[in-house]
Amino acid sequence: MVIDLPQSSTAAPVTVSVTFASNQAMTTATTATGGLKGIIAAARRAKANLNERRMAPGEHSGHPDPLSSPLAKVAVAGEHLSYLAGHADAASFAAALGNVSLHYTAAVQELKALAAQVSSAADKPRALYSVALLESASK
Repeated sequence: MVIDLPQSSTAAPVTVSVTFASNQAMTTATTATGGLKGIIAAARRAKANLNERRMAPGEHSGHPDPLSSPLAKVAVAGEHLSYLAGHADAASFAAALGNVSLHYTAAVQELKALAAQVSSAADKPRALYSVALLESASK
């Protein structure tokens, strides 16, 4: 949260009181952020790991929308939520926040399926490592 205050002397204390509306969207948004930073960080690391061998789902397959991959959606969730925080209402922000959890679950399944399909002995450990990275974020 950013609160802009008018210019004032730094020699005198300033008190800022913030009151939130008691609506369900804000409550949901507040409680849904637990562990979010770790989940996004793990998704970014897992995606970067797979990108080193051009294995990230949707990235190098000629897919028309590489961001449709659940892994990609979780990896960019921080930027998406940052944008919405300044441009959307609380309900839209809360909905996007809730979607991160859904995309995370889908991303774990997506990477497990990818790991099961990898036949290269050199790439199998990389795929399994990405699965482990993502799964460890929710523990």
